[in-house]
Amino acid sequence: MQINPDFEHLVEVYRQLNCPALQGQQFDGELICLTESKDLLKSLWECKKFDLEISFDNETYDTESLGDNFPQDIINKKIYVKISLPQTEQGKFYENLHQWVATAESLNRGSLTTNTYLIKEDLLVSDSCQSTELKSVVAVCNLINKLGEIAHYHDEKITSGPFRLVFVVPSKEDKSFYPVVLETRLSTEILELNPDISIIESILEEQTNNRLHALERLATFRIALTDIIKKAPNDKEAFNYLVFHWEDVLENFQKSWESYINGFSFQKLKAEIAEKQASFSQKMTDVVANLSTKLFSLPVAIAGVVLLEKQDSMIANWFYVGGSLLTTGLMLSAIKIQETNLDNIKSGCDLAFSEYHKDENQEFTGIKQELDIVIKSLDKTTFELKNTLRLYRKLSWIPLLSAIIYVGLKYNIHWMCIVNYFNMR
Repeated sequence: MQINPDFEHLVEVYRQLNCPALQGQQFDGELICLTESKDLLKSLWECKKFDLEISFDNETYDTESLGDNFPQDIINKKIYVKISLPQTEQGKFYENLHQWVATAESLNRGSLTTNTYLIKEDLLVSDSCQSTELKSVVAVCNLINKLGEIAHYHDEKITSGPFRLVFVVPSKEDKSFYPVVLETRLSTEILELNPDISIIESILEEQTNNRLHALERLATFRIALTDIIKKAPNDKEAFNYLVFHWEDVLENFQKSWESYINGFSFQKLKAEIAEKQASFSQKMTDVVANLSTKLFSLPVAIAGVVLLEKQDSMIANWFYVGGSLLTTGLMLSAIKIQETNLDNIKSGCDLAFSEYHKDENQEFTGIKQELDIVIKSLDKTTFELKNTLRLYRKLSWIPLLSAIIYVGLKYNIHWMCIVNYFNMR
C-alpha cells in the first residue's frame, strides 16, 4: 500500500505543530518556520490538495485566494498555519485505531484505506507498520480478500458496505446444495486476533498450478469454513465469530482432509463405525432373543406334572421323563449353538473394527476415541449376553430335574441305592 508523499508531508506538518486537536475537518497551530518546515508547507501549497492558510507579520496567505503565492520570507519566523482536510481519498485523519476500524467502510471489503493517519497512535497506516493491533487489521483484511477469492460468488446487489460472500456447499441430509452467506463486517473486537491465512494461499496456489486434488482440497476447506459460519449467533456477527474461531476452521479442515486422502471423510468414518456398532449389537441381541421364545416351553414341561398326577399311568410317567430329557437336551444343544454364534459374531466384530486400527487412522484422535467407546460398549454387551446364556443353560435343566423328582417321589425310589449301585460298578 503506497502512501501519497503529499499526505506524508501533511502528517509531518501536523506533528511539527505538536499534534493539535482537530476542529471538525481542520487543524491549526504555530511554529518557528525552519527550512524543513518551509519545504513541507510549499509542497502542500503546490499540490493543491489541501486548503492551506499561512499567517505571519499580520499578513495572511491562503490557497483559496487566486492572487496569493506561497510566501517566501518565512524562514526563522513564527508563523500560524491552518489546514483543512478534504477527508477524501487524498487522506483522512482518525482519532484512533478503534474509530478507524469502526467507521472506515473500505476495511469491511478487505481494503486498507490509503493515506490514513491515526492521531492517538501517531501512526501512518501502511503494510510495514509494526503495531500489534494494526497487524491484526491487516491480517483480517487479507483474510477477507482470500475468502473473496475462494467464495463461489459475491452478492452483487450490495455495492457498498461489507461484502456478502456466498459459499455453496452440499447438504448432509440429501444430495442437494445450499448457500451459506458471510457478511464481512468488522468490529473492534478482532483487534487482538491475527488469523493465519497461509492454508488458503496454499490452496489457491495449488489451483493455479493445477495440482492433483486441488479442487477437492478447496471443497473440503469450504465445508470446514461454512460449518463454523453456521454456528454464528446471527448474520451480522458471523464474520467476527469466524475470526474468533479460525483455529477451529483449520483444525476441522485438517481432520477432514487427512480423512479424505485415506479414502473417507472424517464424518463418514464415524457414521460407518456407528452403523457397524448398531448392526453387531442387533446380531448379538438376536442370539439371545431367539432362545427366549424356546424358554416358554419350560413352564409347560413343569405343568405336565399336574396332568400326570391325574392320569396315574406308569407309562405316561416314563414318557414324561423321556420328553423332559429330550427338552433339556434340545435346549442345551440350542444354547451351545447360540454360544458359538455369539463367539463368531464377536470375532467378526473384532475383525471388522480392526481395519480402523491401521497406522494411517491412528493420527485421528477423534476416531481412536470413538473406536474405544464402541469396542468397550460391544465388549460389555457380549459379557452380559454370555451371562444370560449361562442362566438359560441352568434353567434348561428344570424340566428333567422336575420329571426325575416327580417319578422318584411317585414310586418311592431310593436314590441312595441308585447312587451306590453306580458307584459299585
